[in-house]
Amino acid sequence: MQITCPHCQKSVTIADASAGQPTPCPSCGHIFTAPALMNEPLPGPPVVPSPAPPVPSPESAHAPTPEPKADQRPTLPGERGFTFKISPRVVRWIGPIALIVLFVLTFFPWVGSYPGGVGAYTQNGWQIMAHGLTTDPVAEEALGFDEALRQHLRFRGLLCFYLITMIPALLLAILELTQEYVTFGIPDAIQWIWPKRMALLAGLTAIMFLVLAIELSFSLGIESAAQQVAEAKISQLPTADGKSLDWRAQEILDIRRGAEFARFAVRRTPWLRLAVTAHAIAMIGFTTQYWLKRRGKKPLPRFEMHW
Repeated sequence: MQITCPHCQKSVTIADASAGQPTPCPSCGHIFTAPALMNEPLPGPPVVPSPAPPVPSPESAHAPTPEPKADQRPTLPGERGFTFKISPRVVRWIGPIALIVLFVLTFFPWVGSYPGGVGAYTQNGWQIMAHGLTTDPVAEEALGFDEALRQHLRFRGLLCFYLITMIPALLLAILELTQEYVTFGIPDAIQWIWPKRMALLAGLTAIMFLVLAIELSFSLGIESAAQQVAEAKISQLPTADGKSLDWRAQEILDIRRGAEFARFAVRRTPWLRLAVTAHAIAMIGFTTQYWLKRRGKKPLPRFEMHW
């Protein structure tokens, strides 16, 4: 390093290692402190040792690790909304409970004759299938249609398939729902289908719903019987002897036929509508549960609404 001696004012050369230390002048011999180098790095702040990590306690070692929250769309100022997540713990109850409600509703009147609002002749799901009939004694005394209606009731094959298929579907749904709460062995008869139980339940309820929709598109039990009883009574009139009728006579005949059928006041009950609704909910519940199972470890689906 080249510096000027403060004593003799001569330019001298000293070693870089003498920077910042007392050193004799090579020319005059006087001792002076050599200046520090300009490019020497300044001393940094003292290094503080980092604290050692805390030792986990036995309780915290077994504590579950909190799951990271799913990404959510940021909410703008003044914006409102809600988020709805489809939870498997909730969905797994929907199908079995709806199917149990449906089974109970099959014992309630689905169709009947209600003249004056009184259930004179009624049929539940099982009676419609097996051409059964429940008759109110007072109404029968006033109307006397019991025997005539029973003669025209017929066995319903589609409804038989629907009701009989409901029983194994209901048992399988109850086994699926209670397997976590009751310790029992899976019966050998269903060992081979147990891994595919959700697909089977979703498929069965969908097929059953289609069969029920086809059955409801036709006249049910008392509806068909009342139509035939009314037709039989109209056929006894002189104007309905099979000859060709003019438009006026035909219209009169149709009016009388409608009036005879209207005497029965046949209608489908709210219990039938509740049964159809319960079946639809069961089908949606099993299908959603099967879909969630197929998703595996993917994030739970959710619905967001913002306004």
